[in-house]
Amino acid sequence: MNNEQHQQEAPKPNNAWMVIFADLTALLLTFFVLLFSMSSINVEKWEDVITALSNRLGPNFESDEGKEGSALGIETTFVPKAVNLEYLNNILTTKLSSDPVLGRADIKLFDDRMVISLPSDVLFQPSSALLTEQALSAVGLLGDALLVVGNRIDVAGHTDPRPISTWEYPSNWELSLARAVSVAASFRRVGYSSAISAIGYGDSRYDEIAEDLNGEERLLKARRVDVIIREGSGKSYEP
Repeated sequence: MNNEQHQQEAPKPNNAWMVIFADLTALLLTFFVLLFSMSSINVEKWEDVITALSNRLGPNFESDEGKEGSALGIETTFVPKAVNLEYLNNILTTKLSSDPVLGRADIKLFDDRMVISLPSDVLFQPSSALLTEQALSAVGLLGDALLVVGNRIDVAGHTDPRPISTWEYPSNWELSLARAVSVAASFRRVGYSSAISAIGYGDSRYDEIAEDLNGEERLLKARRVDVIIREGSGKSYEP
């Protein structure tokens, strides 16, 4: 009888560890699925940027007017995000080379920025800050391409050290600033709405140009407008 009672009171095996193990496995699976989905989203986002840039810089660009969203009366807002500079550099280098004006640009990639240097000689007449007709079209094309990226953009004007003195531009500083403003205004005209800065350096950066160039080449490099695309995003522009 005592042996029977002892057998009845023996504790049953505890399987709680199996429940905990199953929960832990499910959490790990969810974590890895989340990581994979985030990676997929980034790839799709970048493919969208490539498509948008190709459409805007390609020969078959079409206006957004008359598309389905507009026809339904639904207001759509595209909020661009900052784009990886290395990828952007690869795309723009290829796309800009086909334009007679933008093809003269010198594109350099740094750790925190990409600089598109546009020679002033292909943008403006001497001692002028008005974009030529051909330059106006080319700069507008560049600004249109930048609509799909949300990186902060600065526009910096530079001149060579030869002095200038006109009633409109008393010094190289005024001329360089006016040229930067002209390019920035061209971006704004095609719909670029993120914050943008226009800076005039005059000839203060002339010493940074390689000294192994001959005199005329250094002067040519000095006369430029730099479009600086920063690594981070810019805030929306509010008039």
